Amino acid sequence: MKINVSTPLLILLVTSCAAFGGCASESVGKTQHQMNAVESGTQQASGARGKTQNTAGTEGAQDAPQGVETENDRYWMDNAVKACNGSDFKRFFESFVRSAAVRERYTADPITVSTKGNVIQSPLNRYFDFPIAMTDYRYISKNSEDTEPKEFLWLTFDRSLSDQKRVDWVRVRYAGIGKDDQSEPEIAGTYGLPGYLIFGLTNNCWLLIEDSVYEGPYVGSLRD
Repeated sequence: MKINVSTPLLILLVTSCAAFGGCASESVGKTQHQMNAVESGTQQASGARGKTQNTAGTEGAQDAPQGVETENDRYWMDNAVKACNGSDFKRFFESFVRSAAVRERYTADPITVSTKGNVIQSPLNRYFDFPIAMTDYRYISKNSEDTEPKEFLWLTFDRSLSDQKRVDWVRVRYAGIGKDDQSEPEIAGTYGLPGYLIFGLTNNCWLLIEDSVYEGPYVGSLRD
């Protein structure tokens, strides 16, 4: 019998091509599936990273302090604590005047604010008119802190109250320099509306509970 070699070769070729094509198609399909899986995994990982970053950012914002104290604030805060522990009100008061952070911590919320007889209870976050500042070692009005000339203040510390401290203040004009460098200049007179601050004793320290400006005359002493 005569064998037609082309037939099995053709059959083999067709079968091989079919098999090869099928394998190629299957390989392409697997490769495409793998690429899709990788892309999907990348997107999920990216989304997970984004979620992690957002969560961390939120937690960081919640944990972050509301305000950052300066070195100056930290120094005067420490000084205020030492003054409280030592029952040294004048030392505490200087820290209170020199640092906004100290004032925020040691001011009542709300605070009683009185202006020429008009009395209100002001929330602490709306209390902006603390009247006293310092330049070198002299008390001045807060309004003149960044201007010239300075408005110098005379303060009287009332030690007669057991559970409260009262500080009276008034603007003064000086006649000149004292007899020596250590003495106070002579007071020539007062001007403007006087005022007073009242601190209550609480938790082994003092808390500003009232800020009052009244129509004169000044009730404090003009002598040391």
